[in-house]
Amino acid sequence: MKVAIAHEFLTQFGGAERVLLALNEIYPDAPIYVLVRKDFKQDNYFKNLNIHTSSLQKWFNLLGKRQKLLLSFYPYAIEQFNFSEFDLGEIKKDDKVQIEFRVGDKGDSIYDTAALIDDVRLEFN
Repeated sequence: MKVAIAHEFLTQFGGAERVLLALNEIYPDAPIYVLVRKDFKQDNYFKNLNIHTSSLQKWFNLLGKRQKLLLSFYPYAIEQFNFSEFDLGEIKKDDKVQIEFRVGDKGDSIYDTAALIDDVRLEFN
């Protein structure tokens, strides 16, 4: 089965990017398609992955802090990606997807106010 992974953009390292890495563990040969990518501290997680950026990448690099000017072009850039060679279909509006996060408190502080998700695993039944 030929699979591609699509992600909006790689401009920071957060929860969505951890999920992206978990998907890449499941499908290590799958190319990753993103609208734009920015170098950041945790980029070493992504440096050896097969990442394809959209035609907006060159503008993203040129605009610097004015990157929000590209927002209206995102839908067009997404439509330019060709996923016809891949077998795994897209998730449509009414499709149901369930992602479950399990978080446990390590009890290392009485001041724990947030859950740190440092391990994301996806299972398909």
